[in-house]
Amino acid sequence: MDSLSKLILQGTKKKLSITTTELTIEDGAVINLNGGGFLADGTGSSTTKVGASYGGVGGSNSTSASYGSTNSPADYGSGTSSARGGGIIDLSITGTAEIDGSLSVEGLNGTTSGGASGGSIKIKAATLQGHGKLSAIGGSTAAASGGGGGGGRIAIDATTMTSFLGDVSVCGGAGASGGSPGAAGTIYKKYQQSGGAQFETVTVDNCAQVSESFTHVSGVQSMTDLVINGHGQVKFDGTLPVTINKILGDYSGTLTISSGQTFSIATSYGTLSPYALMCKIVIKEGGLATIPSKILLKDDDATGKDWYNLEIYGTVIGVREMTVSSGGRVVIHSKSRSGLDTSNLKPIGTLGFNNIDVTMDGILELSLDSMDRYTLSMVKQFNVKYGGKVEARNLFISSPVMEVAYGGLLSVDRGNMNDGKSPGGNGNSGAGGTHGGKGGDSTNGMKPLSNFEGLFNQATEFGSAGGNGTSETGAKGGGYIILEINTLLTVEGTISANGGSANSTSGGGSGGAIHVQVIKDMKGSGMLSVTGGSSVSGGGGGGGRIFIDVDGDFHFQGNYKLHGGSSTSGQAGGSGTTYAIVQEAGSPGYVENFFFDNSGAKGAVDGVSYIDVKSANLYTVNNLNLGGSTRVWLFTPNLHFKAKTLTCGSRSTIVVGDNTVFSPDYELTYSAIMCSFDLKQDGELRLPKSVELKGEASSLEGMNILRCFLTFYNFI
Repeated sequence: MDSLSKLILQGTKKKLSITTTELTIEDGAVINLNGGGFLADGTGSSTTKVGASYGGVGGSNSTSASYGSTNSPADYGSGTSSARGGGIIDLSITGTAEIDGSLSVEGLNGTTSGGASGGSIKIKAATLQGHGKLSAIGGSTAAASGGGGGGGRIAIDATTMTSFLGDVSVCGGAGASGGSPGAAGTIYKKYQQSGGAQFETVTVDNCAQVSESFTHVSGVQSMTDLVINGHGQVKFDGTLPVTINKILGDYSGTLTISSGQTFSIATSYGTLSPYALMCKIVIKEGGLATIPSKILLKDDDATGKDWYNLEIYGTVIGVREMTVSSGGRVVIHSKSRSGLDTSNLKPIGTLGFNNIDVTMDGILELSLDSMDRYTLSMVKQFNVKYGGKVEARNLFISSPVMEVAYGGLLSVDRGNMNDGKSPGGNGNSGAGGTHGGKGGDSTNGMKPLSNFEGLFNQATEFGSAGGNGTSETGAKGGGYIILEINTLLTVEGTISANGGSANSTSGGGSGGAIHVQVIKDMKGSGMLSVTGGSSVSGGGGGGGRIFIDVDGDFHFQGNYKLHGGSSTSGQAGGSGTTYAIVQEAGSPGYVENFFFDNSGAKGAVDGVSYIDVKSANLYTVNNLNLGGSTRVWLFTPNLHFKAKTLTCGSRSTIVVGDNTVFSPDYELTYSAIMCSFDLKQDGELRLPKSVELKGEASSLEGMNILRCFLTFYNFI
């Protein structure tokens, strides 16, 4: 066809078939079969405002089916009540086809209905060259809340096509205001490069249009490249195994693997260095994907759409090392499975890799859909680097080496989706939830179910929810982390199981639990946090519990953040607890250190924590450490509690309850104690022979005070 010439076919349904030895379509020449397909008919038709479907499903929640072949398209585009689908162009050239002009089978735009879908272009040639344009885009719509038509299908089968530099487009049509675009169609290319290498590629590109509709690939089970750009969303039809040698894209597209499907993706890559997945992959429950052994999940999508780069409901095979970084987000669901092959699958609820690294701006979400325990079983190490974040609810990590670096976060904050064992009472304002510290009473006097939950020398419980208020439900309690580390645990960043905060009248949730078991060494200067959530008129949530047992060298110099939640007009939550069994320089054997600290909690009434020892008359710790503004009550009847060393912050008080005995600094003959004491009438305080009470205000009603120095500005 000469330049500027046009080929026009008469009739409503239009199909052009050309069989020849040579074909030339010069620059400016046009073959236009737009609107040459169905009107309000066809497999993917629509008579409403939703778009019609073909290679891509129409926009605005279209239920119209996609259809046709990806590698040999021969169908008309489907129509809507006001727009026709695209026609069919079929070119069979035994020699050279040079296309510098335009071939077009676009769906027409809808006026009162959705847009029509694009049609079909099929080109088979020995050689394809030129810089022309091939288009099978879907039609747009002007109907309010209407959807665009799905893209059509284009297939090119040419032995040589390295000199074809044209534009090929199968975008979905644009939706109207309140509607959504149609999904892209498919572009199939089969060709041979110099040297004889065969290539078979499928490209899906929706021209940067975000649509909930999917492109369907049909009739292709093996390809060298799958290219997904412009927010394309891809599914494959059928249940035959699919092999994709390489995935390319701009990080905005998505490949979804459905139930019953098995995919092999880029398995020859990722042996020496991590393979970057350039699209998002969703493995549905019942689906299975084998992916590279070393994989990099990042997100270079400049639009900032906050989607997951890897989402696993089903089974993932072959991965040994995973790195999540640079805006990458990975979500692992509770029913997912993993393994090196199908004969070596981990149980449901277990993810087993050699290494996981979550680095700058990377997020890994583990089993947030369930309260069941989820297990990370590492062969080598688990690392949360600077700027990395790992979130879970009930998490067990087993690894030889683990590091949470400075600026890294491992969190089960607000992890308890249930009320927990000791929620706050409901009322006009709700009480705080209880755990290691008592939940605060609310402004109108509502109380938590109990004063404490769990044992202070363990960490085994979730945090509890705050009570409901008049304007909101209670905040959630913290989750539960168990760490079992063989060789080295390094904490320079933050491990947290904090309770949630309330916005107004409900109670704050109590902190959760962090259980740390290290066979060899632990070091770092980071933070372990189990704080309670705050409230306005409800009670603050109590702090949670931390348990640490280290058999080797203990060089952790970081902080335990234990305080209860604050309350503007109610009672603050009580401090949580840390109980650490470790080896310290200069002390033979193991020492048992017991910590409280409520210095971060403020309320109209101070929070309180309880020491309760089940089935024991005598309990001894090496060190009892109270931070500032902390109130601790010895609670168990007939308990004798001994602390070899007592360390207190300012404004801290120890309440020695009736029928209890407290012996601080019991090996000393003289002690200067910063705490205040509230000794009840039937309690007993066994102090050193000489003691200097430096607390701000003590009340002593009990027994065994031999000699006491009262310092300046103190009151007894």
